[in-house]
Amino acid sequence: MRGAFKGRSGYVAGAVALLVVGFSLISGLARRIRVVEPRIRIERSGDNSPSQAARAVRYRAVQGAMDGETATTAERLREASALAAAGAWLAVTQRNASAVGLLRKLEAMGALPAGAVIAADKGNALATPYGALILHYRAAPIGVEALSLGRDKAAGPALIVRVAADMPGAEGLKVWSSTRLDSVQLPRPFADESEVIAAGWQAERLAAGQ
Repeated sequence: MRGAFKGRSGYVAGAVALLVVGFSLISGLARRIRVVEPRIRIERSGDNSPSQAARAVRYRAVQGAMDGETATTAERLREASALAAAGAWLAVTQRNASAVGLLRKLEAMGALPAGAVIAADKGNALATPYGALILHYRAAPIGVEALSLGRDKAAGPALIVRVAADMPGAEGLKVWSSTRLDSVQLPRPFADESEVIAAGWQAERLAAGQ
């Protein structure tokens, strides 16, 4: 009886810690990943002056940057962090959870990332406007991992966002990005960091409290 109580207490403590991490993940990444929405005004005049031409060039450059790899990667990181946070929050309230079950529950709650739909051929994957998201769930020690794959090279590197109560030194949060845009080697779900790095990924030091 005492052993059973101790095991249950450890589970509850881990669940509560993960729940706290899930909420802090949202606020931390929201502060870290800022959305830039510049207001651009093009002044029109009757003549094609050099200054007008220069303004047009700057406008096209800004527009290209907003639609480019950096912006798309930021959007994908927001998607992955939102899925990981929502999955972590839900996981601590569910018994006998699975990645597929968590996604179905989030879908029913309307809590999937904007524009994301569950892939018909793989229950733990989402098709998104920017590529694909794959959700991994681990019961013990409890953890959630979101893998983001861009639809092409222009969408930026593959990303992993992991929320787990046993993650050391990062308040339960870890983010990695692939160092390659093609021939990406995917590590095992919840692999040790040394294995992730050996597979060609680099750690992004994002603490939830930043």
